Amino acid sequence: MRGNERRFCMQCVTAIFRKECGDPLSQEINLESFKFNRGFWESLTEGWIKLNTDGPFLNHLSRATVGGVFRGSNGGWVSGFSMKVGGSDIFQVEARAIYEGHKLAWSRGFSRIEVDYDNAILIEIIYKGFAAESRVPELRLIHSLCRRNWRVVFKHSSSEYNRGADGLAKAAKGDYNQLQIFEFPPYYIRRFLEKDNQVMLGNFPALQSAAN
Repeated sequence: MRGNERRFCMQCVTAIFRKECGDPLSQEINLESFKFNRGFWESLTEGWIKLNTDGPFLNHLSRATVGGVFRGSNGGWVSGFSMKVGGSDIFQVEARAIYEGHKLAWSRGFSRIEVDYDNAILIEIIYKGFAAESRVPELRLIHSLCRRNWRVVFKHSSSEYNRGADGLAKAAKGDYNQLQIFEFPPYYIRRFLEKDNQVMLGNFPALQSAAN
């Protein structure tokens, strides 16, 4: 990143922190402190669960939705979710997506999760602890969940590798704030999951059984 671009990014981050968290920055935020998945979906150490979430705001439908995908250490499908939600802006909706994913992970007894998300600013706010004093209630709830007795790691990743969660979110149905849980991947996101897995290991066992 060139110098002028770097300064511009830091100015944007500072403004958003002050708006969303209400506190001046106590330290410089380093956008390069997170790993960035540039090439492909990465596998995990055995025992870990990867969570990808998304919270698109659908202007043409005047609604916001959230969705998420849980996958095991070998890339296999574990679970997914989607929900129609309210929200005043895209930042709040994206925070809601991470919160709902955390809440579901905790309820299912996952003790080690890696959260991959494409919004570096949101991840920085959570990781640096600024979420505790945020004016956004979803961020405060995320902070509380992260303090529980489990291991949670955040990683910034490209939106290209978040398409499964994006597909689930955009297809959310039902009433507002009614969580839909998918034990098998819906047909409309399988091609995204399979593309990730082709690079990594092969076919998803769960996808094969669901198709039969």
